[in-house]
Amino acid sequence: MHKIIKYIFLILFVFSGNTSYAYVAHPQERITFWRNNFTTLSTEDPHAKKAHTIFKKLVSIAGNRNGINPMLHIVANAPKNIPLPMAIPDGWIIISKNTLDFAYESPSRGDDILAFILAHEIAHQMEDDFWHMKFFQAINNSKKKSNNEQLTEIQRLVSQSDKMVAKELRADEQGLTFTAMAGFNTQAILDNKNKGDFFKRWINRFSKNNFSIEKKSTTHPSPKQRELAIHSRLNQIHQQSQLFKLGLWLYQAGHYSEAKDAFVEFRHYFPGRAVNHNIALSYHQLALQAMPADEHLDFRTTLSLDPYTYASQANRNIKLKKEKSAKLLDLAIGFYELSISQDRQYISAYNNLASAYLQKNEVYKAIGLLQDAIKIKPENIKLLNNLAVAFYKVENKDKARSLFLKAISLDNKYIDVLYNLGLYYQANNNETKASNYWNQFLKVEPYSGWSKKIYKQLNKTYTPLNSHHNKAENLSGIQIGHYLDEIPPNWKLQESHSLKLNNHNYNLSSYQNGILSITEEGEITYIIAKPNYQGKTNNSVKINDPTSVLILKYGDPGEIQNSTTGTNMIYRDSGISFQIINNKIKSWLLFRS
Repeated sequence: MHKIIKYIFLILFVFSGNTSYAYVAHPQERITFWRNNFTTLSTEDPHAKKAHTIFKKLVSIAGNRNGINPMLHIVANAPKNIPLPMAIPDGWIIISKNTLDFAYESPSRGDDILAFILAHEIAHQMEDDFWHMKFFQAINNSKKKSNNEQLTEIQRLVSQSDKMVAKELRADEQGLTFTAMAGFNTQAILDNKNKGDFFKRWINRFSKNNFSIEKKSTTHPSPKQRELAIHSRLNQIHQQSQLFKLGLWLYQAGHYSEAKDAFVEFRHYFPGRAVNHNIALSYHQLALQAMPADEHLDFRTTLSLDPYTYASQANRNIKLKKEKSAKLLDLAIGFYELSISQDRQYISAYNNLASAYLQKNEVYKAIGLLQDAIKIKPENIKLLNNLAVAFYKVENKDKARSLFLKAISLDNKYIDVLYNLGLYYQANNNETKASNYWNQFLKVEPYSGWSKKIYKQLNKTYTPLNSHHNKAENLSGIQIGHYLDEIPPNWKLQESHSLKLNNHNYNLSSYQNGILSITEEGEITYIIAKPNYQGKTNNSVKINDPTSVLILKYGDPGEIQNSTTGTNMIYRDSGISFQIINNKIKSWLLFRS
């Protein structure tokens, strides 16, 4: 029997699952048991601190189940009778320091390996799979007391191993997808470099929990066969997950229609909340593009594009553009609502959906939605700002002011609120306060269409900061329009993926120097400088430079995108887009201008 357990353990990777039989709830199924009986590993441990950061990033992709947000608890010492990691029914995932030590045996790949381990368990939480807990409770009870009922239960559970294996493969699939979507390198799981095969190392380490070998199973595939099956399936998942990344890069380039297509295609494989949200966001951006540009002052919501980005189209087919914008907004609303139905605590979707309702002038719908979201996150500055805008639009000015002031007390440099407070006080004939907030805004965002409006209101001259950018951007000598076979061999190809989207053949190639190229039919159409790229742009901007340096070298960005992690600054004429996180450049992308 224990040999069967060990075979099953290979596929399980992290044992979990769901069964239909009735059982008595065990204390181990609640976080209080783990807190009371085991020492918690402090975040002063550098690997524990990383684990919590990685976990938070994964949950932002995966979402929750039935309103329960997955949470992470790390114990200093693993229990001898129950192997960890493990998902428990009250929403927690339990891992041990032993898990962290395993992940970081290869330090350069530690984050990626740990991400997959955690994502696998998050997948079990999403599916309500807690087989692991129930199985080992039965095993442990049988050791304590020879009981025919317990032994019968164990045999019954083992007889369901095919179902369990299917659940484990499902968790592997979803876990690898979450890992890739969160930006981690899933190749750390799939290849055999460095310390050897991931699954073999896992079994060698964690099958030491006193599982003796008694008898060989002839009714199930061998560990090697199962291992090969896993690798075959995971490679397929890894390939498909590149569609999601492609969508993100197309979005960063401001190519929203193409980004939407990539997300829609990926949705056929994995219709998760993040995918539905990004489809909605792409439609939303297309709707904003279709809106006629308007030079009058209006409040600034999170998704608002720079009002001058499409000014050249302002007077062309206005009626047609309004109709198109309304249809695109309806599509965005549908996908936002779908993503919220998958995760009732998905704050970004609440906020963006409310923004769409405001743009459709369905203000009371926006108010109800934002009030629901604020119950979940009472001090979310984006929600407070948008709710203040909504209350102002229904002429509840006192409520609007109190919400704006609460938001600015949380972050006195948050540009949306600074802009809106200036507009609020100007509309209410307090020029002194309006000027104060707008001047603060200009210190944070001196060059944009919004800034231009403020300069006009303050009777100041707006002088856009133009760069001396006069030649095509390149990354280590390669430009948009070059061909894949022109990339120098010393870049050292790490991995390559071929994708088909709308009858276009894409190839995504990642190189050791921190560059990723995207080609269509062999021609390079996008080039990405990843966070580990050591080079500079034509204007001598590099990774981790502050936003102020970017503005100084490149001038006024034609478009600014908001994202859940930061902003993207797009310079369409120059064909370059910068990803900004915490006021620093984290990557950039070259595209056809």
